[in-house]
Amino acid sequence: CGQPPREVCDLEDNDCDGVIDERVRNACDECGPLAEESCNGVDDDCDARTDEGFPTLGAPCSIGVGACRDTGTMVCDPRGGVACDAQPGESANEACNEVDDDCDGAIDEGVRNACGACGPVPREVCNGADDDCDRSIDEGFDLQTDADHCGECGSRCQPRGDRCIAGECQCGAFAACDDLCVAGRCELVCRDRACPDPR
Repeated sequence: CGQPPREVCDLEDNDCDGVIDERVRNACDECGPLAEESCNGVDDDCDARTDEGFPTLGAPCSIGVGACRDTGTMVCDPRGGVACDAQPGESANEACNEVDDDCDGAIDEGVRNACGACGPVPREVCNGADDDCDRSIDEGFDLQTDADHCGECGSRCQPRGDRCIAGECQCGAFAACDDLCVAGRCELVCRDRACPDPR
């Protein structure tokens, strides 16, 4: 007697109309609320679409920096989300090669020379420049006494035998002079004229 009960989703014909769970099953033909869509290659919420809601799925991606960096694709992970399938490499000791070998985001740190380049520090030469990057210019060259750089770099006392004294070329003792010492300079051998007396 009375009205039949309302149909509920319980695999029973509650309203006695010969049909079980009509109008109370979800889109997946199951009881209860629809499952939330997960990234798993399955249409979890039965809307005829798979893995919707994961816009980065299939996009290119990368993991790691420097020599450890690897590229891959965004794929479904075991937790139902998305993750990059790239596999970063192992770090190595930093070498001076314009590569981030130890994968810390910095290149050639701690292995460049004082001039900021690879390899040994350049040798200082007399040229008015700081070749070895030690903030000193032409150190090791005495422009007051160096016969190859007398008074300034590249100013060589010629011919052999001249000495640099107080930044000026002067001939040394006659015995050290190739030829003759004339007016404070070593002179070449006289060819078509009489040589001056060395005394």
